[in-house]
Amino acid sequence: MTRGRRQTGYALLMVLLVLVIAVTSLAAISRARSQAALRARSLQTDLQFRWGAMTCSELIFADPAGVLRGGASSPAGADKPTARAARILSFDLSGLTFKLVLSDEACKINPNFLMRTCGKDRSESLLQTAQAGLAQPLAVNLADLPDSRDLPPQLPGGYVSFDQVFAPHRPGELLDPSSPTGPTNCPAGRITCWSGGVVNFRTADSNVLQAALAAVDLTSRADSVAAFAANNPNCTLDQLIAKLNLDDSQAHRLRSALTDRSNCYSLWIIAGNGAAGSGIGRKSYQLRIARTGGAGPARQEQIFQW
Repeated sequence: MTRGRRQTGYALLMVLLVLVIAVTSLAAISRARSQAALRARSLQTDLQFRWGAMTCSELIFADPAGVLRGGASSPAGADKPTARAARILSFDLSGLTFKLVLSDEACKINPNFLMRTCGKDRSESLLQTAQAGLAQPLAVNLADLPDSRDLPPQLPGGYVSFDQVFAPHRPGELLDPSSPTGPTNCPAGRITCWSGGVVNFRTADSNVLQAALAAVDLTSRADSVAAFAANNPNCTLDQLIAKLNLDDSQAHRLRSALTDRSNCYSLWIIAGNGAAGSGIGRKSYQLRIARTGGAGPARQEQIFQW
């Protein structure tokens, strides 16, 4: 009798052991399948983002100036729409919410221009000036760059990314497109590393104009420039100089800091897989820079991704 009970106990233990092994195996298989499904979903989302970003950039950079002008009102008697510094577009694509921010890079201050004009300490100060009035300005910390003569010919000299300009930051701190004024009321809306250096006074923020003109010792003219541009949005640089009644030296310095044209544009592409406005879900950021020589599509130069 005792021997039978022992055999029954052993059998019960073996059954329990088999059950534990089976449950553990099923849990491992389930976990592996869940991880594989998550990876597949992540790859699908990445593919959708890359495809969406490529398509958007090709369409928008075909005529960035036209996209910026689109929907803008023209003053009475004007022969063309008023230029804008930035424009926000948004759409949904297969569960991803895309927000696009197209900007005129020529309306922003460039640290490379400042460094050529007034040195590092003064440049850092003027970059902070350009961020005046922002809800969350970023601390400026210009990197010490090697002499361009020591670089291989294929590498560009000067500042070529925000990582070289600002203290450590997250991409969301550079750009805040949450409001209609978001594209310009953020660090990336006031500062650029990719323009030709001179600032388009017709679309620049008054703080950017202040910084650009301070670099060439024309601070006292900043308010007059901003006022004239606001009242004459399609004016030329020659008309501005004539209005300000500058002497030859002042006119030369003004031309070294300002322009009435744009040939460099940026496109921020922000995609989230959470519900629009929910603030949840993963976000992907991509910044594309393109230049144009005039008529025709812009030529893509650089892509940054987070």
